[in-house]
Amino acid sequence: MIRLEGFRREIVIHKRQCQNTRSMTFCQRLLLISATVLACFPDAQGADHQSLTTAIRVENDSAIVSIHINQQEKPLRFLLDTGAEITIIDARTAQDLGLPEGKDIDVVTVGEQSTVPTVRINTLRLGPVHVGPIDVAKYDLTGLTRGVGSRVDGVIGIDVLSRKPFTIDYGKKQLSFGEPSRLRNTASAVRVPIRKGQGGYVVSAIANGTNRIELLLDTGTNFTQLPSQIWQQLTKEWQPQRVLCGAKSTGRDDSNSCFARLESMSFESLKIDHPVVKFLGQQQAGVFADPDPPGLLGTDFLKRFVVTIDFSNEEIILVPSSTYKVDPYEYSTVGFQYVKQGTTYFVASVLEESPAAQSGAQVGDEIVAIRGQPVGRLSRNDLHALLHGPPGTLVKLTLRRAGKSISYDLILRQLL
Repeated sequence: MIRLEGFRREIVIHKRQCQNTRSMTFCQRLLLISATVLACFPDAQGADHQSLTTAIRVENDSAIVSIHINQQEKPLRFLLDTGAEITIIDARTAQDLGLPEGKDIDVVTVGEQSTVPTVRINTLRLGPVHVGPIDVAKYDLTGLTRGVGSRVDGVIGIDVLSRKPFTIDYGKKQLSFGEPSRLRNTASAVRVPIRKGQGGYVVSAIANGTNRIELLLDTGTNFTQLPSQIWQQLTKEWQPQRVLCGAKSTGRDDSNSCFARLESMSFESLKIDHPVVKFLGQQQAGVFADPDPPGLLGTDFLKRFVVTIDFSNEEIILVPSSTYKVDPYEYSTVGFQYVKQGTTYFVASVLEESPAAQSGAQVGDEIVAIRGQPVGRLSRNDLHALLHGPPGTLVKLTLRRAGKSISYDLILRQLL
């Protein structure tokens, strides 16, 4: 089973700020929100030399942080997303908090462009970091909640994250703020330059040993993705051994997305052999419809490391994680993606020529039981484990379609 990552891309990549008056509307394309932002760190005199750490949750390879807004004592759940230039709050959450609306902005996502209002937050607290006042986008994040599998109240973007270097340790589930000098001096550390581009910060990589490509640093997506323009460049002189198509990339039908293994992906002196990437068909709207868009560097790569991101010095520092383990059965599976709504799991897409496709499983089928275990109370990790294993393993699957239960005996197969 390949876990659904696509609904998460309902995230702002870049925007235009609009000023409305009675007589005219003036829109100017901006790269960062023009809000007054003040980042405050306790014990400021020594803040550059100490690490201020807060716990995070890692769900579906996403870093979820606890945020306090204004005087609210109850923490909110925000996705940490370096692929979003501005911080976003879910429309319903903003309404519940009574946040006042401000100017409208045009936002551009992977799939579309739309106009949304901003709201004013007086104080936003992320662990030891206090920010405010700040104007953030108000946006419906229902699709993001579906993709993560649990409630998401908002997204922390570059406008907040660029204020101080920070380190994400996915294995230890920690987020640290402060000067990363200790990691810079680690023997295994690899320092990778980044640069400000349209929509965020871009990392240069070498694919298959010879092809230089650009990827947007994006902790908000859990799968590295290549637009059709980059994929066509790579396949002029090279072809993957296998291609696995039928993946869902967004909340809409997007079956022209596929998975394949590259020969390698390198960042400076760091080389990863045979990584799996997702490549997309030609897009008619959104940032991937641009003539020369970057790809997305997601958490499937980043979780292998303790990652320090230093926007002010335009670099990331990658230190191999002591807790990361390669899953040998990641692509030995039945071959469908799933999404969770409430306590119920549904089939979100069926990958072509997979055991699930050959059995007749369909998008929208409710997943009732796997290997005899009811799935209602299972976590995503538990579900993932039941749907993967050594090739040749028998997996009994029970689905519900139009009120009727259907049982399948599927044999796991190495799909990539």
